[in-house]
Amino acid sequence: MRDDVLREALVRLYTADYGAHCPLTSAAAVLPGCGSELRARCRAELQARLRADADGLRVWLAQTARELFLSEPALRRGLGLEDAADFWGWFDRALWAVPGSGDGPGVQRPPVGAATTS
Repeated sequence: MRDDVLREALVRLYTADYGAHCPLTSAAAVLPGCGSELRARCRAELQARLRADADGLRVWLAQTARELFLSEPALRRGLGLEDAADFWGWFDRALWAVPGSGDGPGVQRPPVGAATTS
């Protein structure tokens, strides 16, 4: 999957998950529709990229967040660091949530790779 196609798909999923509370709601009107198939394709692509080049995925995600939330046009629209952080929270938790598990937007779980105690 090309970078721009993956970025567009993630925006679709993000806006669908957050609806009216999403800072990218204008993008939702331009990029309608998404579902479990799109989520599965994105997860598979991201997992493949993680296995192939974890640092490359990290850089791509940072560039995506910068473009969406921290670029000059985004800042002029009122977006900012808190929106980028919220996107990361969604990416880290809700994107990977299993349907019907109770996970999803707003669910607090440790970040991927975080140390946990038992």
